[in-house]
Amino acid sequence: MPGLTLYTSNRLEVLARELADRLRRPGDPLQTDIIIVQSRGMERWLSLAIARRNGITANCRFPFPQAFIDELKGKLSYASEDWVKAADKKGIDGKAALKFYMDQIASME
Repeated sequence: MPGLTLYTSNRLEVLARELADRLRRPGDPLQTDIIIVQSRGMERWLSLAIARRNGITANCRFPFPQAFIDELKGKLSYASEDWVKAADKKGIDGKAALKFYMDQIASME
């Protein structure tokens, strides 16, 4: 499921149920779902909670927040030259747009 979905609750069970329901919806079975966690214990608990509700937990990745941000930075830095050129061809200031997104990611740290 592409995009970023944010759920809030003060009950972890509610969040796990929402996540399991979201993962059960049809989509691309080869698309890896990224679930950001704060600890390996949370990863294990969520994995078991999803499997309990859906029968299985498959094709999910559980990075820590900083690792996820570093991964985003890496992906943006490799695509930056090609992306800027493609944006410029469409009349978009690619360098300014890329700088904006990089600044937004930097502000998350």
